[in-house]
Amino acid sequence: MIQQLTVAFLILSQLPAPLPQTFESPLTGLTVVNHYMAPLTEYSTGHRGIDIKGNLNALVAAPTDAILIYSGKVGYRNLINLAFQDKKLTIEPVCSNLQEGTTVSKGEVIGTLCEADPEYSWHCPYCLHLGIRNQNGYLSPELFLGGLPPSRLVP
Repeated sequence: MIQQLTVAFLILSQLPAPLPQTFESPLTGLTVVNHYMAPLTEYSTGHRGIDIKGNLNALVAAPTDAILIYSGKVGYRNLINLAFQDKKLTIEPVCSNLQEGTTVSKGEVIGTLCEADPEYSWHCPYCLHLGIRNQNGYLSPELFLGGLPPSRLVP
């Protein structure tokens, strides 16, 4: 019995891991200028998302089908929060006229890449930050954009 279970495990471990839902780039073209860097702890430094090269006033599209749960200013910049499956997606800086509770479709224009307040210190000029979080913490958006293969353990 143990030998049969071992063989079954070895066969199953060779199957490709299921990919998460795929996103569309929120901007035309996808040039990542700052990659995701997981923090060591919930409160330590890291880059909890990716930065995509953009231009001021560029149209920003919904990367996936979602519900808009927040649109407004946080700190020195405007942002949008979208909910999909068990995850929340933050896109900033984005100026939008959409109302909370609006259902958006993948590829639908949700706003424009806008100027942050003068007090805000850009870590990349006119880039769009994309972050994803679920109940367990932050995830790399590159996994959803096809730029990062999923990890899996092998025996």
